[in-house]
Amino acid sequence: MFLTHDVHVTAGLSGIGCHRDLDRALAELARRKKAESRSAVILVDIDFFGTYQFACGIAACDQCLDAVADCLLETTRRFGASSYAYDTGRFAVLLPEADELVAERVAREIHFQVGGLVIEHPRSPVSRSVSVSVGLAVGKLDAENAPLAVLAEAEVALRAAHAAGRDRVIRRQRPACV
Repeated sequence: MFLTHDVHVTAGLSGIGCHRDLDRALAELARRKKAESRSAVILVDIDFFGTYQFACGIAACDQCLDAVADCLLETTRRFGASSYAYDTGRFAVLLPEADELVAERVAREIHFQVGGLVIEHPRSPVSRSVSVSVGLAVGKLDAENAPLAVLAEAEVALRAAHAAGRDRVIRRQRPACV
């Protein structure tokens, strides 16, 4: 794999890349992609992170973010993926040259591993511990299919996971960027 964490400026979370690194990685992937090759974007959102922060405080939030970031790095490295801080309580995973089955396997493994952290969440309506909603999309990342289109499809899938009750994985079934 040509994308590595040690060449990225980190977001301060356990060596995970920042949002700007994700933009660069998507652009780099688009430049290097084979016409028939597809890649996946997986978005991971800590469920009810704002209420967690309110209930537990900033120090606990930082520890939670570090634990989830470490979990993502450990889980995704086995699959040749890169992980990035995407927004407050949200992460992105870029999985080059992956089909839907591999991407869904990675997303489900992330969901399972984060659930296994068993970080108490006193105000979550869906779980006694910190849980994540995961949205993923797979598509071509090349000059014709802008990488941001696949990212947008992953956002749609993440919103669907939220709407379906959170603490779940949703794969975008109808990618606009096939």
